[in-house]
Amino acid sequence: METVLVRAPNHLGDCVMALPAIHAAASFLPDNALYVLAPDWASVLYQNIPNVRLIHLEASDLHGLKAIKRQVALIRKHRFTCGGVLPPSFSSALALYLGNVRNRYGFPGEGRGIFLNHPLPPPDRIMHRSHLYMDVLSALCRTELSAGIVHLDITESMRESVRSLYLEYNLKQDKSCVVIAPRAVAESRRWGAKNYAALAGKMAERTGLRIILLGTIGEFDDGEIIAGNNPHVVNLCGKTDLGQAATILAGARLFVGNDSGLAHLASAVGTPLVVLSGADRPAETSPSSDKKTVLLKDDLDCISCVKNVCKLKGDRFMQCMHLISVNEVWDAVRQRLESGS
Repeated sequence: METVLVRAPNHLGDCVMALPAIHAAASFLPDNALYVLAPDWASVLYQNIPNVRLIHLEASDLHGLKAIKRQVALIRKHRFTCGGVLPPSFSSALALYLGNVRNRYGFPGEGRGIFLNHPLPPPDRIMHRSHLYMDVLSALCRTELSAGIVHLDITESMRESVRSLYLEYNLKQDKSCVVIAPRAVAESRRWGAKNYAALAGKMAERTGLRIILLGTIGEFDDGEIIAGNNPHVVNLCGKTDLGQAATILAGARLFVGNDSGLAHLASAVGTPLVVLSGADRPAETSPSSDKKTVLLKDDLDCISCVKNVCKLKGDRFMQCMHLISVNEVWDAVRQRLESGS
């Protein structure tokens, strides 16, 4: 029996963008033929896709020489006939090569083309990453897979896992809150805690909605600055796992933040978005949603530079973020709330 491996991406936003392609491949391939090698925290994204078997990677299995050795050992257990490499990294292609996966599909680059015996031609135009993932798995399945929407179902177990948090902070899953992701991982994409604090205060005062802050434990301090003494703002940064975050987002009226993993998660559960874009490139990585507003200073010659740290100095430093005003974001938020989508 043919067995197929998909090496999922390492980051949340990319894992969400890979959902349509993995769904499509799972629907096309024979039952139980498809395995997905993914970070263990991403299980909630893939575990309910029919006919998908998960191989979990712990945090220590993602980067470095020891991680490659661990991945190779996991891959060799299954004697895969085909494999699709979604991350652009050298190591992900090397692991499938050393793992004796017979046919290996993916885009070359990063010097990894020698490990792919079925390399795809580089795209001749800018493409959204979800479409690139679909191309890889279409080549692997040797058919043109149908593009679906990015979608994640909220299960009853996910709802149950978040109930204690809702009780503790007197929250309700009735669209009476807005979620803010207060800080992007890349420094170049940060709008700033003071701006988010002003926005959160204005939203709470003028809408009566609760404001929930979501993010990692590393964002907790920024969350405290934003929350301040405002009883309408709840700082849950570092207090949720991925399933709980998805459930909270599904119960929110709106998501506000940068093009980040949580923005993609919000789109997957159908929540409208206001996205602050700057160093990212929306044509490639913007959350897949028809209910979003993207704020982008596209008249800047440096916009969408895709750099994690702004290289400019003086007044030009991080203009893409600094020129987005609190009032501009509030107007976008107000319009989204009034439209109901």
